[in-house]
Amino acid sequence: PASRASALVLINAATVISSTPWPTLASALEALPKGVYQGLPSLLSPALVSGAGAPGSGDGAGGAQQAQSVDPADAAAAAAAAASESRSALSRLRSVLPGTPPAAPPPSSVASIAARVGELVPALKELPRALPRETLAFRLRQLDAVATKVMDRDWSSARVPTLVLASSRDTVIPSTRGAREIESRLLGARVRTLHGSAHAPLIEAGVDLGTIFREEGVLTMPRPRARDHVEDWVLPSRDDMTKAAEVLRPVRRLTSPRFFSTGPSGQRWPGLAGLPAPRDEAGRRRPILFVGNHQLMGFTDLPVLVEELAVRHGVLVRGLAHPATMKRSAAGKPLREAAWERRQREALERRERGVATPPSSGPGPRWSETVAATLRPTGVLGPGKDSGLSNLLDFEKFGAVPVSGRNLYRLLARNESALLYPGGIREAFKRKHEDYQLFWPDAAKGSDFVRIAARHGAMIVPVASVGAEEGYSVLLDTADLLNLPGGLGERVRRSAAGVPRGRVNETFVAPVALPRLPPPRYYFCFGQPVDTRTLDIEDHEAAKQVYRSVRTDIEDSIAWLLERRETDPYKDFGPRFVYEVATNWTRQAPTFDLSQ
Repeated sequence: PASRASALVLINAATVISSTPWPTLASALEALPKGVYQGLPSLLSPALVSGAGAPGSGDGAGGAQQAQSVDPADAAAAAAAAASESRSALSRLRSVLPGTPPAAPPPSSVASIAARVGELVPALKELPRALPRETLAFRLRQLDAVATKVMDRDWSSARVPTLVLASSRDTVIPSTRGAREIESRLLGARVRTLHGSAHAPLIEAGVDLGTIFREEGVLTMPRPRARDHVEDWVLPSRDDMTKAAEVLRPVRRLTSPRFFSTGPSGQRWPGLAGLPAPRDEAGRRRPILFVGNHQLMGFTDLPVLVEELAVRHGVLVRGLAHPATMKRSAAGKPLREAAWERRQREALERRERGVATPPSSGPGPRWSETVAATLRPTGVLGPGKDSGLSNLLDFEKFGAVPVSGRNLYRLLARNESALLYPGGIREAFKRKHEDYQLFWPDAAKGSDFVRIAARHGAMIVPVASVGAEEGYSVLLDTADLLNLPGGLGERVRRSAAGVPRGRVNETFVAPVALPRLPPPRYYFCFGQPVDTRTLDIEDHEAAKQVYRSVRTDIEDSIAWLLERRETDPYKDFGPRFVYEVATNWTRQAPTFDLSQ
């Protein structure tokens, strides 16, 4: 069982075969004329083995003569001898691992085995007889089915140190892409690229498993530990905050966000004056649960909201995010950053070997980095402490946790404030003509967050947001993508099946959308706070009623913002931009008059 394995090494894993033409070619193989099928091995040989690294793959007439002289019985005997030799060679791998002085490889080493097996490549001439067309077609279908089943499973509980080897010149399957996907889904997995290798690297002279095992410390890799996003999180550094503030500044200048809040009597005020105080009468920090509506794509307005709450109200909000956004390497670094660092190390190794290195770029400013915010020091965090929200691909670094009832419970138990979007990914990935609709679960299934808040005496604050919804033009929505012809829709469905789910039966398929430039103005309205201290956590009907009232409050606030923004003289980008540039960005453009 995988749970008992000390380490796992994958070589050109076929988990991505479903995204290749191979499964669909099974029927074509069965229909091939016998003579054509017998010629396939000649085409397969260069795809399986890199010409530069395959010993014994002679060119010209000599190579052809060698291929014709191989007897299947001799090939089988040689293969058995190689297998026996490999077992004894593997027992010597520990001699080259860290902690043992390296020694010259013995004659019967892994390299010699690779050379011997490489000489057997001409035996592929016997493939049609050993593997008939019908058998190969069956195995391709079987491999496709097994790979699909594996990718559909939840890998989050796996705790096996894993090294994924991927050939850079694999023309049979996209091994490097498959390796990156495994790295993103399997905790603690790391990738090593076999530069210059083809699909069958173990029969190439340039690939030495002993060296790879020693350099990667395969038999000493630590067992990965799942990160506790609630307990393990630490406040970002001041430098992280400063950088986040810089990348958010253009977003705020483009959207010029306006905020409103609602007092106890239902009257709406500009700013955040209607929000509950972050501390109770005794000066103790009190948890607040902000509940909002997801706008299209679900991320462009989030950092603006979080920053405003921190800077203007002294509340550090930790978002409950979809699990797909929480992917990290074993070292705790974002996968994109870890992958870049790995590429840099490989480039350095190539330069040291005198191999040309293709140009590469670091993880510098990207469009995703505009989705970022900074949180200035606040009284809630204590003197001298900072926090911040970086770009979406790394915003767990700034306090976000995977969405779940358990994580919400733990956050509120620590007297922390949280931000929840009950509509989930369905609401973020709206279909066409679904602007500003809420897709919340039925109260019987979705009201648990109310009882969790009541358990800790938290305040529930509805928050409605508009503007970002119109920031995109949807070309193909989720339904369009799933219904694409020619098997493309099924591929989209299979790809989505491998994404961690935040809710049962959800489909993580983002729409194909183009940003509208310039973006519209953003508006936010906080509804009437709900004090849950008087709510009986065992009263399910009361919890459902609070759930419905929070939803109604958000829907009413959305309608109010959409109606009132039509009277905003600076709703459009042109006048707003001219006004704020004329003041050298020291004054924000006004908005609609609440007194009218």
